Amino acid sequence: MIKVNSLLLLFLCSQLLNAQQMLPAGGGAVELSNTENCLSEDNRAKIQTELKENQLKLEKSGAFAAQNYKSAIVSFDWPMRKSTSNTFNDYYGISNFVDHNPLATGDQFGSSNEDYNCGTRSYDLASGYNHRGIDYFLYPFPWYQYENNFVEVIAAAEGVIIGKDDGNSDNHCACNGNWNGIYIRHADGSQAWYGHFKRNSLTTKAVGQMVSKGEYLGIVASSGCSTTAHLHFEVYDNNNNLIDPYAGPCNDLNTASWWTNQQPYRTPTLNALLTHDARPLFGCPSEEVPNLANEFVPGQQIYFGSYYHDQMEGSVSVSRVIRPDNTVWQSWNHTATRTYNASWWYWYFNLPTNAQLGTWIFEIDFQGQSHRHQFELVDPACIGGNNNCDKLQLAANVYLQGAYSNSTDILMRDDLRKSGLIPTTEPYSSLAGFNHMGEGGGEQVQSGVFNTQGVNAIVDWVFVELKNPSNNMTMATRSALIQRDGDVVDVDGFSPVSFSLPSGNYKVCIGHRNHLAATIQTGLNFTKGIITYCNFNSLQIYGVNALIEMPGPKRALWGGATNGTGSIVLTGPNNNANTLFFDIINAPNNVQVRNDFIYENVYLQTDFDMNGKAIYQGFEADANLLFFNVIQHPQNLLFSTSYIIEEQRP
Repeated sequence: MIKVNSLLLLFLCSQLLNAQQMLPAGGGAVELSNTENCLSEDNRAKIQTELKENQLKLEKSGAFAAQNYKSAIVSFDWPMRKSTSNTFNDYYGISNFVDHNPLATGDQFGSSNEDYNCGTRSYDLASGYNHRGIDYFLYPFPWYQYENNFVEVIAAAEGVIIGKDDGNSDNHCACNGNWNGIYIRHADGSQAWYGHFKRNSLTTKAVGQMVSKGEYLGIVASSGCSTTAHLHFEVYDNNNNLIDPYAGPCNDLNTASWWTNQQPYRTPTLNALLTHDARPLFGCPSEEVPNLANEFVPGQQIYFGSYYHDQMEGSVSVSRVIRPDNTVWQSWNHTATRTYNASWWYWYFNLPTNAQLGTWIFEIDFQGQSHRHQFELVDPACIGGNNNCDKLQLAANVYLQGAYSNSTDILMRDDLRKSGLIPTTEPYSSLAGFNHMGEGGGEQVQSGVFNTQGVNAIVDWVFVELKNPSNNMTMATRSALIQRDGDVVDVDGFSPVSFSLPSGNYKVCIGHRNHLAATIQTGLNFTKGIITYCNFNSLQIYGVNALIEMPGPKRALWGGATNGTGSIVLTGPNNNANTLFFDIINAPNNVQVRNDFIYENVYLQTDFDMNGKAIYQGFEADANLLFFNVIQHPQNLLFSTSYIIEEQRP
């Protein structure tokens, strides 16, 4: 059973000097108390009998022929791995190795115990039992990891399944019934026993089937005689002699290591650094309360916890708490006063009432590595999901070349709004090249939005994407409105654009129905309930000349695109000039089929200058913007009319 020796030390002060030695408010050693055999002698005898019978049957059936029997000893890889959802830095500790001392007094870590390295990390029973395997226990918060299937057992070596036990209860804090286990015979005839699995988590493969090295076997739990969630790993050679896979000076069972790469006796590791909204509690399943929290408000009390396995005496941990502006709020050092199989420590502070909102970082330097844990400070009004506080909020600023051209001030023109041509429902769901994701699509303008005049008057709809910065996949989209001053706003005409995504880093991409989209170079930090600002005039943009330089000075999206092709083409196949030409020729009122016809009061992609008119030839011709963009593009060094301006996306 887990027992935590709490220090419950006096918390000395709330404001610390930079990186001073600071005693923790609590914590200590995590000890696992073993008072019974992992397997009763009756259960062990039954397993051995069943395995012998199964092997005889499998030998007769030829199941072992595919193993290519060999005399060299097996080579084990690590028998566990984190699930993809486990965010801890590490997930285990070692409580017990094989006991090589023949004496058995019922001690744990006592004089009658001797592990392969001549230490006492094992236990025995007064009845004569000496621990026969290695116990890898889940840490920290074993029951939290158990509930969430955070740690998987995998085959340490290739072999044939020769036995399976399943269906037994799996959340024990004391000896209770039989374990769930799986038994594998290897090509050299040796066997590995894996025990204490979660009920019904074992591989679907049957007795007699092969498993590969690293293949999934089940979930770590606490079935049978077990006091916490852990894996019991026990090995026998081809003569059914007990083996200790670890080679060491006090291993009297075998001389060579059975590991492909044997780990050191101690591997000092920071398993996790976490934030809590109350002191974490350890114990049996009903007693363990991690109190994990990653969202706080100014003025709230916050607990910082650090969790280790094999923390060595004299080892130093340097902790920092960093504000969103990258300044250090608190820092302290902690030195271990002894060596621990597993240990934990916590400190607590009151966050300032005027603390910066956003993403904070809890950071620890340990053993030459820096580890980080993020947590969020949010506006108290956002707790509980009020308004848009449970969403990401983007306040972007960008300009459209077409609406900025011919402007008499450093603002875009709102000719489309003045003429009543902007649709009240977003246009992008019906346009090629624009694919909505998530909640995007079907946005409708709220009443009165188009009545606003001045710098906040609406110019048009734009298409906004948030992208995963690691793989550039689009995570969510929204159709939004753009004001004359370049501010991109939600359908109410003034709020930031909201997204139903988790807090994190995202790249922002903004496109338009007749302009090339542009994407910021690196991800921005988004936190629920907090506005993230993204100014395309000041941030680095992906690509070269992805924006056009305008007077003011301003940078704007390139105008002249149509049909969602992501390119601006003046001459040649699929050119935008032809699209404009045919819009004019086929205009309903162009009865004389004139190419200088002015197609008025329209909301068209070929209205490149966004004045409500599509003109191919003559005064204010939209073809002029297309022509000069291609001819004068900075990378069109030969001034070629066939040069193509490509949209630049990561």
